[in-house]
Amino acid sequence: MNYPLVSVIMNCFNAEKYLEEAIQSVISQTYNNWEIIFWDNNSTDKSPEIVRSFQDKRIKYFKNSKTDIIYKARNLAIQKSSGSLIAFLDCDDIWKKDKLSEQLKLVSNEKKIIYGGYELIDRKGQKINKIYNSNKKFSTFNQLVFRKTVSIGSILIDSEILKNNLFNPEYHLMGDFELWFRLSLNYKFTNLNKIVELSRRHDENISKTEKSRLWVKERRMFYKDFFKNASFIRNPEIIIYVLISELESLVLRR
Repeated sequence: MNYPLVSVIMNCFNAEKYLEEAIQSVISQTYNNWEIIFWDNNSTDKSPEIVRSFQDKRIKYFKNSKTDIIYKARNLAIQKSSGSLIAFLDCDDIWKKDKLSEQLKLVSNEKKIIYGGYELIDRKGQKINKIYNSNKKFSTFNQLVFRKTVSIGSILIDSEILKNNLFNPEYHLMGDFELWFRLSLNYKFTNLNKIVELSRRHDENISKTEKSRLWVKERRMFYKDFFKNASFIRNPEIIIYVLISELESLVLRR
């Protein structure tokens, strides 16, 4: 059996509250050939001390000299990775202990992007909802847009594919959605159909009003990028998505 190195990208900005639990969920993996690329986006709290307290040579710490937009920071961290496969874990989320081992069973020459299900938890770690990706009949576009079930923390992806198709650093909120959709045009996504991540929902620094405005702005960025290709306009799923999104935007602006 092949045991490839998996680079786990962790981007951090003032994440001390949940950070120890997140890192421990990587250390507790049943699969051991991994490295953490920990990109500190110029934190001012105790995050650096928490990371260094683990004293594990597989954890590689990088400190940014300034605070970048999250998707630029993700790209910078990706460039520091050494693994043939890349995964992501946000600093307030948690992996199931068999996340890597189960997804690695599916990796092959034809299957280079693997994703799984996730559960939503609150600030205290209590479960809110389960998203399971149980219906394999849907296209990747349908999964991404209508079911919104591809979480960045559930992804395992070939590093060469990712390094040649980085995140668009102009996005603040939709960067992962935009990348998954762009990749789905040329690559197959394979669904593990198993919960691999606990994704935390909690109060954010950004206000709901500001976030709503950003969603509207970035959806339109998304349309502009992808509608340059006339073939998309003939896809009824995309037309439906645009109509639904614009109706939502009208409601948000009222």
